[in-house]
Order: sequence, then C-alpha cells, then structure tokens
Amino acid sequence: MVLGYGSVIHERMKRYLQKVAEYINKSSNDLVVITTGWQGEAEMMSGYLKQIGVKVPILSETKARTTKENLVYSKGIIEEKQLTPELVTIFCDKIRKFKIRFLAKRVLDGFSFQIISYPLTTNLKGKIKQILIGTPIEIISYYFPLIERLKIKIREGK
Repeated sequence: MVLGYGSVIHERMKRYLQKVAEYINKSSNDLVVITTGWQGEAEMMSGYLKQIGVKVPILSETKARTTKENLVYSKGIIEEKQLTPELVTIFCDKIRKFKIRFLAKRVLDGFSFQIISYPLTTNLKGKIKQILIGTPIEIISYYFPLIERLKIKIREGK
C-alpha cells in the first residue's frame, strides 16, 4: 500500500517512489495499491513506478479523501481480490507514521502490517502543521465521523 502526498511528482516524491520500487522488486508481492486523496495522483504515481521497473500489478485506489479512507478502501481492494497477505506493507511520509500506525491498527484489523516511512515533508512549517493539526484531527475524526465529514467538505470547498 503506497500513500500519496500531493498532485505532482517532484524530486522528493521520485526518491520516495524509488524506495517503494526497490522494496517491491526485492519482495514477493502479489499487488501494489496506490491510494491518494488527489485526483489523478494515483495514476501518476502508478505510471512512474512502472516507468522505473515495477512489474507487479498496480491498482489505483481513487475514492479516498482522508487517511482513514485510504486504509479502508485499500483494505476493501485486498478483500475484494480475495488476497490473504501474510503482511501488508504501508509506505508513507515519515512525519505521518504515527497517524498511519494509529489508524492502521484499527482499520486493518485482522491483517499484520508494517510501515516503511520516508521523509517527504522536510520543511519545519509542514512538520509542525502535521504534528499539531493534521495528526490530531485525523485521530479525533476516527472517533467522531462528523469531524471527518466536515474536513472533507472543507477540502472540497463545499
């Protein structure tokens, strides 16, 4: 499972995806699911992974708008394909690892998982924003779905 961050493949994103490709090519994987919250991003990331040599099937999960939905919909794909992975590997931004672990423990119930993180967010402002705002809101939203729905409406400009 590869989480995306933004709608452009910049140099840090390329390095992140190269780390993903290295892991995939060294491991025995049946499937890669790319899950993002930005329109067109999953397909862009999938194309880049194929371009740099990933041969396993890559599915793009395109419905998610939050981190929780990234995990929920990706789990749905695993179940829909009737896969029974020994281990689900989640790739994410290092600053978001705590949030991902918190949510994955609850959403991926029944699956063993590991998280491999890469430092995508490098500027101080972005790190502070994620630590003080992004992570707490996602955790609170898990328990209070109304907050998640409000967050989605704000993001979508409704």
